[in-house]
Amino acid sequence: MIRPILHNKSSISQLCEKYHVSRLEVFGSAARGEFDPSQSDIDFLVKFTDEGIKHYADCYFGLLEALQ
Repeated sequence: MIRPILHNKSSISQLCEKYHVSRLEVFGSAARGEFDPSQSDIDFLVKFTDEGIKHYADCYFGLLEALQ
């Protein structure tokens, strides 16, 4: 796992709880081990809980802003 995720694992977990995320996965360069902090971003695949789906826009955009 890449350093930015490892160093923020607890915070990311709290964000997932706050924004009703049931599953968060990394894909792209970070998952392939080709992550370059000067050029790459971190790509996430997100699955929301039923509660998150009810408030999808708030959860999605809240999580997006918090992760940035």
